[in-house]
Parts: sequence; structure tokens; C-alpha cells
Amino acid sequence: MAKNKKILLIGCSNGVRLHRHFSTIYGTENKEYINLSADAAGNFYIAGQLFDYINRSSDLPDYVYLQFSGLSRIDLSISGLWIGKYVFGKGHYTYNFESVNKKRRWLLSGGYYGSWTANQQEYGGAKLMDDVFNSMYDIDDIQYTFEQSLKEIYSAVELCNSLKIKYNWTSYYDYTKPRDPDYLLDGTIDKMPSYIDMTHHLKNYPLDVGIEMGETWDDVIHYNDVAHLEFIRRNADKFDIIKSL
Repeated sequence: MAKNKKILLIGCSNGVRLHRHFSTIYGTENKEYINLSADAAGNFYIAGQLFDYINRSSDLPDYVYLQFSGLSRIDLSISGLWIGKYVFGKGHYTYNFESVNKKRRWLLSGGYYGSWTANQQEYGGAKLMDDVFNSMYDIDDIQYTFEQSLKEIYSAVELCNSLKIKYNWTSYYDYTKPRDPDYLLDGTIDKMPSYIDMTHHLKNYPLDVGIEMGETWDDVIHYNDVAHLEFIRRNADKFDIIKSL
């Protein structure tokens, strides 16, 4: 029996249903969709999970789709043994998210105005988030955080290139052409760095499709399943590589 083709998908909250969307269009026969997307995740998490998956899997994925997130989001990989002593409040979604590396956990900020700022002092975990991310964010030099986030995109793209993995990528919104003031919370730049290989970039963005179709949430940074399915269909010339795996 032929082995299933492994299709690895990683993004933020806008990617947590990617496996459903791809399976709706491309089916599940002889395919295994592995979705590591996480609520509040940033590009540190997305690149980190890609490296951890490849380092710990016996086989390379047959196809990778990376849907990068906000430039202002910092994620930290922390010892699972150490983090286990902290308690995190309900609804405090930037808690210790599971890593592909089972000995590690991820702290996800959600951005410099993310839920870690709620400062739920009754929970030790929330106090930890407050201390950790306050030490990492400098609101007077947020551009530095953007640069570090772009470095994560570079590392993920080059990993796929060096291992000759079939892949595509984009970000959930256009970093260079914000269409709503709320984008500023997740970070914008004037242009993409020349050092990032754009060959396999989709050249369009799912949130733009959601805005065009009127299928966004009230927060203007999320969109519904209808918009994401339409986004995949519009990029069929790229995603149809899945059919040939």
C-alpha cells in the first residue's frame, strides 16, 4: 500500500482550519494533512514548528504551506518541565501551547497588544507572561521586533529551499499595504526585504479576499471559511501541486 502524502500546514488562528479547507478542495485519499497552526501564533512559532517537525520526523513532508502571521508577535519556546508549574487562566489564550518537540512548550504573545497585556494577576501564568513579554517589547523600537520576525520567515523559506521541499507561502495580510488601521497592531513595513526569496510566495493574501467578499469578523483581522476556500481556489495554479503528489 502506498504511503499517504504528508501535507504540512502552519499558521496562526487564521490557519487552524486549513486542513479542512484543503481537504474540501483536494480530498483526503492518500493524503495526510498535518496542521500545526495555533491561535495567537507569530512567525517565531511558525518557523520553529517547521524546524521541529522536520528535525523529528522520519520523512520530509511532501508539501508545505506556511501562512505567516503578524510581525509584532513574539513567541518563545520554553522547557515543558519548567512551564508546568504555572497556572494559566481560562480565556488567556497565550498560554503554553504544545510543541512538536514534546519536551518544549510555546508561549505566544499575540502581539504587543495581545492577551498577555490582560495581566490576570490571580494566575501565576499570566504574571509570567507579563514579566516575560514586557522584557522583550520596546514600543519605541518595535521595528526591531519586525526585523526579527522577518528573519524567521527567511529561515523557514530557506529551510524548504535547501531540502528541496515543495512549498508555498504568504502572510494572512499584506505587510506592505495595510487596508485597515487595525493592521498596525500586527505590524507593517514599507517593502519586503531583498534577502527573502519570494519565488514561492502566492502574491496575494487571504484577508484581502475576506475584505473583498465582506466575509471578515468584526475584528477585521480574521475571516471566515467561505473566504479561505475562495482564497485557495484563486491560487489553484500554485496549490494544484497537491494533486500531483
